[in-house]
Amino acid sequence: MSRIVIWDYGYSGAEDIAAAIAIVTSLYQRRRVLLINEEDVGHGVEQGFPVYDAAVNRDSSKITETGTEALLRLLITQRISRYNFVDYTRPLINSRLDLIPGASGGLNRQADAALLQQLYAVAEDVYEFVFLHRSGMSLPVEEAEEVLLLPVLQQNRIGLDPFFAYYRSCSEVSRNKVKGIILRNYDRQAKWNIANIKRYYNCEIPIYGICYDTGFADSWNEHDLLRYFRRIHLPGRMGAKRGTMLEALQELGGALSAVSDNYLPPSSLSDDKGA
Repeated sequence: MSRIVIWDYGYSGAEDIAAAIAIVTSLYQRRRVLLINEEDVGHGVEQGFPVYDAAVNRDSSKITETGTEALLRLLITQRISRYNFVDYTRPLINSRLDLIPGASGGLNRQADAALLQQLYAVAEDVYEFVFLHRSGMSLPVEEAEEVLLLPVLQQNRIGLDPFFAYYRSCSEVSRNKVKGIILRNYDRQAKWNIANIKRYYNCEIPIYGICYDTGFADSWNEHDLLRYFRRIHLPGRMGAKRGTMLEALQELGGALSAVSDNYLPPSSLSDDKGA
């Protein structure tokens, strides 16, 4: 199973986390990754990357021969395959990370659910991992879909209480899709650290704390996440300092690379001590 949905549980703003996980998985784990922006052009996960002028200024009344609209047209006419799929993506890291940019109004306005499933199926035949970002307070996929879910939460009970209540109300099939929980802007020193959260909610799902990083935030605002990760990926700087955002992302990327038949390592990648 290679399709992974970064599930923004009600807060909005986890697009940067989705983009970062895709970059780290491709750059550090050396996997072939596709990042799909299901939102409008220039929004969603593609905000973290320089935008092509042609994509921003396109005339929606004209038929484009490359990019997302062309890809969808070829899917409709059954002229897309694993052999030409990559030609209609935007390369971000050569032979490692590609992007399907957003479409006018979002992908769900350009294609019906069946066509999107075709898109995902071909993508999964080409790439080792396919990442998407979705938001909402309920399951962001159909129960029958074979996907992994990584919900993104805040480190407070305002979001944790309803999430775990909802999670327990889901069917076993749906619960089994959740293979990890991400805490954004994580504070290791807070009382509600990973160890205490797992204990309080009797949580057996791995939890990954991604702390705030000024350089990362600046790079996102400047639409240039790749420059940030390439800078810290320099020879001799492969290791990550304890408790940093990069360490958590590397751990998460390593866990994702271990995915096989819906599996992620069962233990949380944290040694935070409970109170």
